[in-house]
Amino acid sequence: IENAEAKFSADMKFLAEVLSDMLETRKPGLLEAVKRLRQPAHVWRDPSMEESDKDKAFKELCQQVSRLSPEMMCDVTRAVCHFLALANVAESRDQTRSLQQLYAQHDDLPTQSDALPAKLDSCAGTLDTIMREDGASVDKIFQALVKQRVEIVFTAHPTEVNRLELLKKHRDVSELLAKREDMLHRTDSTTFEKMQNERAIRRAVGAMWGSDVLRRHKPTPQEEAREGLAVLQTSLWDAVPGYMRRLDAVLMSKCQQRLPLDAAPIVFSSWMGGDRDGNPNVVASVTREVVTTQRRDAALLYLRELTALRVELSVKECTPAMAALAGGEKVAEPYKTVVEQLIARLRATVAWADAQLQKLGASS
Repeated sequence: IENAEAKFSADMKFLAEVLSDMLETRKPGLLEAVKRLRQPAHVWRDPSMEESDKDKAFKELCQQVSRLSPEMMCDVTRAVCHFLALANVAESRDQTRSLQQLYAQHDDLPTQSDALPAKLDSCAGTLDTIMREDGASVDKIFQALVKQRVEIVFTAHPTEVNRLELLKKHRDVSELLAKREDMLHRTDSTTFEKMQNERAIRRAVGAMWGSDVLRRHKPTPQEEAREGLAVLQTSLWDAVPGYMRRLDAVLMSKCQQRLPLDAAPIVFSSWMGGDRDGNPNVVASVTREVVTTQRRDAALLYLRELTALRVELSVKECTPAMAALAGGEKVAEPYKTVVEQLIARLRATVAWADAQLQKLGASS
């Protein structure tokens, strides 16, 4: 991919500078401590180095760590963790950039399926391979996709879970990084806009550092479930529908049929707050609280989407069925009326869940 490595390196350098500047301001001496550890760590991990050099570097690394105070050791660990998180953001942006370039270069499919290039690890490429190598018919592939169900199960691994607030900040940085690249390539971007974008990125990185992400106590099953499922709100809520729309476009291109509206090839479930694998803290009341909380969260997500949709659907023309659902032909805005009915039901669900959680003595 043209200039992909250079753009990735530029993103990494920029984010590293932002983090370094923030550390210099907020924690004088911390950046120097990180740099002292970085050099021997690089030598120790370099596969091209001699074993004797690696052993020497490891000993030096241990000596440097042993000289750190407990507070400085904690801050060094936090700094490295935040650097790795920002590296993940840059890598994710690089993957998105590469895919976008592939989409732009790929023009042998109809426009509606340009979302996925015809390569083996994508919808279009996989369908082509199945038809070419396995001899499957278009209809058979379509029926299999309609009937299949991939269930992704979330499990409780507290050490691998990031707090919702931190996931949100990572996503903010990713989106701001994409805007930054766009502004750098646009001729109509002003210096003020670029400065505001950089300030927003610096604020987000500063907020990441200022957030208390260390666990002060063993998480409860309720906390495990809440934090473990945060990725649904921060990523999957938008990513899965986007993927389904792409799959629908490819099916229309290859099979001349659209994915049925009620098809659900991908579903999610969770063990958190409901597993009985020896955790004595997971009892019936805990499971009831977790399920009620998840139902409330789902209602709030749908409520957010419907509130935005309500503003868009201010049209009068509709089918007779929609008019009847809205209350008759005299209703001025039938779609908006129906959406308002759904919003009222969702608000009732949230109110019911709040009452149930209060009865259960839920902390939050």
